[in-house]
Amino acid sequence: MSSNTDNRPTLAEIGSNPSYLQSNTQNPCARPEALSPHLQTTAEEMMKNLERGEGNGREGTLLLEQTIHNLQVKLRSVERDLETERSNHEQTKFDLVEKQKDASNQRQLMLDAVGELNRFLRGNEVRNQLTDDEIIQKVMTLRVGIRDFALRNFSSDIDQSRITEASLGSLNEFLRMPPDFLSKYISTSSTRINVTRAFLWSYICEKVFNQFFWTWQGAGAAFRDICGSLGITDSLKNDKTASLQGKRKFHTWRANTASLLVEAMSLDETKAVKDCQSLIRQWSTHISQILDPLGSSRCQEYEEGLESIFIQSLELDKQICRQVASIEWSAPQDFPSTFLREEMELESRQEQQNGNLTVTMVLGPGLVKYGKSSGDRLDTMERLLKTQVFCDIS
Repeated sequence: MSSNTDNRPTLAEIGSNPSYLQSNTQNPCARPEALSPHLQTTAEEMMKNLERGEGNGREGTLLLEQTIHNLQVKLRSVERDLETERSNHEQTKFDLVEKQKDASNQRQLMLDAVGELNRFLRGNEVRNQLTDDEIIQKVMTLRVGIRDFALRNFSSDIDQSRITEASLGSLNEFLRMPPDFLSKYISTSSTRINVTRAFLWSYICEKVFNQFFWTWQGAGAAFRDICGSLGITDSLKNDKTASLQGKRKFHTWRANTASLLVEAMSLDETKAVKDCQSLIRQWSTHISQILDPLGSSRCQEYEEGLESIFIQSLELDKQICRQVASIEWSAPQDFPSTFLREEMELESRQEQQNGNLTVTMVLGPGLVKYGKSSGDRLDTMERLLKTQVFCDIS
């Protein structure tokens, strides 16, 4: 009896092994009805709890699967919204770029319209004007031509006895330096070359530029007379209160008149060329006689080189006269003069000098421009070229 009792399963064994009752239904002791009322009740409760737990587990699984499904649906919806937003953003960027292009086009159209209006208000637009770079290039070409002419003809030793007071006076009429400086400079070949360069530039600036000699003599003289009788040139240079409108009208008129003369010259080139050649021969003969005591070449050789220089000078002056902007030569008028670094420059042989430098010769005048090719901003100065000078080192 006791052995049968000992072989009965305990309540813990039944609870931990729910299939025990099902697998031992043939065992009378394992069937619920064979158990004590307490154990039978406990077993039934455990069976219900197990069934309930299995049901809850299935419900939990279904709930979890539903939650995952809902999240996936929401994720796909968010991804679609993001893609739509990205597409809208790209379209917005594209629209913005197009709007900016439209705004730039409208701004340019407005500026063009303002420019056309200004040109209409100013009168006829002056055409065939040179750029600043083109003018600078022509000036540099003339500088090189004058330098090479001086090197070629005045670098040799000379007979100092050929230099007279009269020849020195003719030179200093344009050089305007103390006589003792001039005597010292012509005694050596290196500085004598610079004396020749300075003399030629001074002569050209005073006798050739701004005289309208590049056209027929009669037309050029009439042009000079009109400017002189009106007093325009001097007043515009010296009267700081002159209206900008008046300056613009004068420079536009001068440029237009110069352009008309150039066009008219093309209809009768023979007469214009003949007049210019006559002047060039006169200048060349006169200058070669002044320079003759300083060089070793014959006057005829000087004249050939000088003619080329004067031809370049007249062409440069013609182009400057056709500019609406005011193009002016810049150089000190009296010597010795103070070296101004912002306005002047030295040649490479003198660049290492320091201290207070004294300018005694101009080897190439500077160039300044007032205003634009449109006639605007005539009160604004722009330096195109610095003045090339020689400083005394004694």
